[in-house]
Amino acid sequence: MRIPVVGNVSTKDGSSNKNARMTNVLAEEKQGKSFAAVRPGLSQLATGSGDGNNLVCFNGNLINIYGNTVYQAVLSGGTGAEYSINYLPVADHWNHVIWNGSKFCAVGNTYSATSEDGLTWEYGSMPFVASWASVAWNGTIFCAIMQGLSVYSPYVHACAISTDGLTWTAKELPTTDEEDENGNSDIASNGTLFVTAAYDAGANFYTSTDGITWTARTAPASFAGYGGIFAYGGGTFVALNAHLGTTYATTSTDGITWSSATTPSITLYSRLIYTNNKFVVGTSSAFQYSTDGVSWSTSNFGGDIWCKGVVWDGSKYIVHGYEPVFGGAEYSAFSSTDGITWEGSSLPNGWWMSAASNGINVIMVGTGASYANTDIHLVNIADPSYTLESIGTMTDGYFDFALIP
Repeated sequence: MRIPVVGNVSTKDGSSNKNARMTNVLAEEKQGKSFAAVRPGLSQLATGSGDGNNLVCFNGNLINIYGNTVYQAVLSGGTGAEYSINYLPVADHWNHVIWNGSKFCAVGNTYSATSEDGLTWEYGSMPFVASWASVAWNGTIFCAIMQGLSVYSPYVHACAISTDGLTWTAKELPTTDEEDENGNSDIASNGTLFVTAAYDAGANFYTSTDGITWTARTAPASFAGYGGIFAYGGGTFVALNAHLGTTYATTSTDGITWSSATTPSITLYSRLIYTNNKFVVGTSSAFQYSTDGVSWSTSNFGGDIWCKGVVWDGSKYIVHGYEPVFGGAEYSAFSSTDGITWEGSSLPNGWWMSAASNGINVIMVGTGASYANTDIHLVNIADPSYTLESIGTMTDGYFDFALIP
């Protein structure tokens, strides 16, 4: 394909003649005069040295021209993230945030918040003050799980349901240990069924289609009394837990019948999520991933942090957490496009508890570094950095892209 390149041409805006630098136009001759025709093209004239004055997309690549040289914009780095602080509408101890396909929903001890873009937020109130530690979406409703007893709660084990993420109603779960102070641990959904686990004896997995009526399910013996963290993806539920220095894993295709627990060589430290076709979980120094929840691989990201979560933003994994140091903490993130080679970057101060992405922005929620300023959330606005590399020169005012290897 040959694309013509022209310099400045004359155009008319209907009121006066003006000389205008045009990009992506062709020059056509009529009655001895040059006119601008809006067709694929590049402008040869640059206003400064080096980078030219226009970028166009051709065949999925960014193309730039300066003088007689045609460049292609190539990724030169920037897999690490650049971050900016924004603020949720109200101060709270924010625990978990998810993206349900159309909006973000964050839950805290007292409030909830929703946003379609991660920038503009609305807030609502949870049914009572408690550690609302995890939230999931089943395609119709949000369901949040209370972790730990609360003096404000009428229940020992409770969930809260909402259709919009702002107005919530509390419901009780039918557990076997009404005195357990740990409540429930985590919640996941396959689009129709919610699954959670309670720290009680015996059958400690529970399922519900509506967050109102719950049914006890038999969990593998290694899970009984120890709760678990859950994720769903690729047609499979995966649950992990750890006690006495051993990590256990179990899987289910329906959330009702669970396999015998395996003992993978992984260490739990963060939430379990399914993203980029993998179950992933982080430790203090490692990114751990599995396609089936049974066989796991590990990649060290080169840091030593208290990892709180892993998120995929559409192009890279981001592991976030904080490094305990004397007198405070340092806040870190590590990112990777392939889960093998990692790049570190610093986070603004904050105890970042959870992250989610809509493929454009990464939202991290947490509390202030001193627990006094608890209303911060984090928007990742990291764009990869590019450099221009020459791919050829023009001949007679044309550049032939078909000649590019």
